[in-house]
Amino acid sequence: MVRFLLAAASITGASCLVAWRADAAWWSAVLLHAEPLFLVLVGVAVYAALVRRQWGAAMGLVVGTVVAFLVLRLPAGPARLETPAPRWVAQVAGCTSAIPEPAATLDVLQWRLPSGADPERWLDTLETLGPDVAVLHNLDEPEALAELVARRGGEVHAYPAGGGGPGFGVYTSGEFSLCDREDDWVWGLDTAGGYAFAFVGLGDATTVPLVVARFPGPFDQPAYARELDLAGAGLQAMLERVQVPTLLVLADGPITDTYRHLLGRFAAVGLRRLALPPNWPVRVGPVPSLPVHAHARAWAGSAWTVQASRRVAVGGGGSAAPVWTRLEPALRRASR
Repeated sequence: MVRFLLAAASITGASCLVAWRADAAWWSAVLLHAEPLFLVLVGVAVYAALVRRQWGAAMGLVVGTVVAFLVLRLPAGPARLETPAPRWVAQVAGCTSAIPEPAATLDVLQWRLPSGADPERWLDTLETLGPDVAVLHNLDEPEALAELVARRGGEVHAYPAGGGGPGFGVYTSGEFSLCDREDDWVWGLDTAGGYAFAFVGLGDATTVPLVVARFPGPFDQPAYARELDLAGAGLQAMLERVQVPTLLVLADGPITDTYRHLLGRFAAVGLRRLALPPNWPVRVGPVPSLPVHAHARAWAGSAWTVQASRRVAVGGGGSAAPVWTRLEPALRRASR
């Protein structure tokens, strides 16, 4: 009985502490990423206890782990809005209110490029997959996007690295629509986080208010917790005022499903988290690995639903695999 209580109480107490801090501290964010490794270690410990006929310890480990799994996944409460929105938000909010429900599917590719990636390799992959919208993070050579436009047509926006955050690019096979003579708006790209906003027009059938965001990882910044909170608060301030069913948010960053504070900001604005497959880590150094976390993230308004989503196998290294997703209008699915 003593071993049961000791094992169960130790794991439960530690999980409560980690759940409380969650993504608000670098050490707890690291532990959230290490949860799959913890489950493997618990499995080994339970096996060892059973071999030694230590039934109480084995049961305590199992019970404590189940409680920990549930505690870490307690629903995040809506986060308070404390950051003012940029002045341009009123401008884009007026344009979003006139956008009709989508009438066609939307193919999206999200890819965190490996450092020093050969542009020819990822350009060939993009040309083969043919997405309507592609978001390329960790983009070292934004000028290579011009080659993609030459091959497939469409338009691109490139955002250089800044504030410790990687550069990224957005490609569309359609065009970036104007709103009061502008076609993109940014916030916080001089920090490790930040986002870009644009209207993506894909023929007469679909216009998408698109937000592309990036988030710092726990080992990327000395002031990780402050930078992540700043990025989340800035994004929430804009989303709070641009609430339309057609909105789509695509993000890249080391985020787990247990990042309660950040996810609480999305809960506050009523966006649905889309189910995308785990895409990290596909390799650890040169060694292939089993992906356990989804670092390519997406949230959407009620007009969109996921028809299919999959990891794309590509060579050339990198710890995160690209993710291809087909979104379809929710009204189309409901009418089936």
